[in-house]
Amino acid sequence: MKLFFLIFFIFSILFISCKDEQPNTPIETAKQGNYYIQSDPDSAEIWVNEVYSGKVTPDVISASEGLNKIKLTRTDYHDTTFAVIFEDEKYIIHPILNLKKNYRTGSIFFSSDPSGAQIWVDGINSYKITPDSVVRENGTKTILLKKNNYHDASFTVDFEEGQTKIHPLIVMTETSMIRPTDFGGATPTNVLAVVRTSTSYGGVTIDVGTAVATFGSPPQDKGVVKVNSKGTDYTLTKQSNNAYIFTPDALSPQGIGFNSGSSEVTFSAANYSLTNNKVFVPGKVTLTAPVMDASIPRASNLTISWAVSGAGSNNAVVVIDKNGKSIFKQNLGTVTSASITSSELQTLSVGTAIVYAISYNYILSNSNEAVLIGETVAFNTVNLQ
Repeated sequence: MKLFFLIFFIFSILFISCKDEQPNTPIETAKQGNYYIQSDPDSAEIWVNEVYSGKVTPDVISASEGLNKIKLTRTDYHDTTFAVIFEDEKYIIHPILNLKKNYRTGSIFFSSDPSGAQIWVDGINSYKITPDSVVRENGTKTILLKKNNYHDASFTVDFEEGQTKIHPLIVMTETSMIRPTDFGGATPTNVLAVVRTSTSYGGVTIDVGTAVATFGSPPQDKGVVKVNSKGTDYTLTKQSNNAYIFTPDALSPQGIGFNSGSSEVTFSAANYSLTNNKVFVPGKVTLTAPVMDASIPRASNLTISWAVSGAGSNNAVVVIDKNGKSIFKQNLGTVTSASITSSELQTLSVGTAIVYAISYNYILSNSNEAVLIGETVAFNTVNLQ
């Protein structure tokens, strides 16, 4: 009987043990696919679902089966994001992705007096004219303003990423008008001039100083040319035709500095010695008539009047029409008004014109081979009818 119970007990334990034991279940591995990712240019970081894979293009990426987001990033290029479907145990080659260059650009607004100058950047025509903005990649660029009947104005600027700048007004120097030509004898072949221009904008008068120099005809290279005013040297920039020009820039937006009245300036040229090198630039000129934007009937005489502090030894007036044709009256002495007759006005075209009043001094040098001119100008825009 005891043996029976022992056998029954053993069988009971075995039965219970067999009933509780679970069958073996195979472990499933995650299904994955493979994509070969390539880009132009290469070396772009490959991100999968916003996690950096540690790889760069071109390379193979493994990811879970199904839809996954891929992002390619590369310095100086826009991020490129796209979705792909990974299929289990499949190897797929993705087409080459062309990354878009991220141009880091800045904008600068250029204006000139007069307006309508072509804006060239590093020797390339931007096909924009002043006043207008130019957008370029970061860095220092050479700007050239070009306008018929005016000297080119050349200067450098810095374009900065995301920055919009306004460059100081560039006062352009007219080739046919900036200086008197009658000095009581033969016209000197070497001309050095400082021009002080007073311009009013919105009731604010801006005094801007520029300079030009030419040596011979055609102009010759005379090395470094400078003008000194109030103890400061200003270096003129040699142009492609060997003429020298100084124009305002970002560091000196009003150009050459002057006293409130007349100012003495001194010229120097590395390869040309001046026996007389100083001349006085008159004080500020205020054009009192005609007023800005006045309508001028060509059938009547035009009276131009002005006031000047620290006047020069001579005065002149100029009227220039929209086509660049001008009436120039110089050697007027110290008078502060002058008339343009109706017959003279009718030689000019209807439309916008500029009226100038000029006060100036000049010094002959090197046996009349050179002339130094100090000139102050004020002008108003008018409408000839």
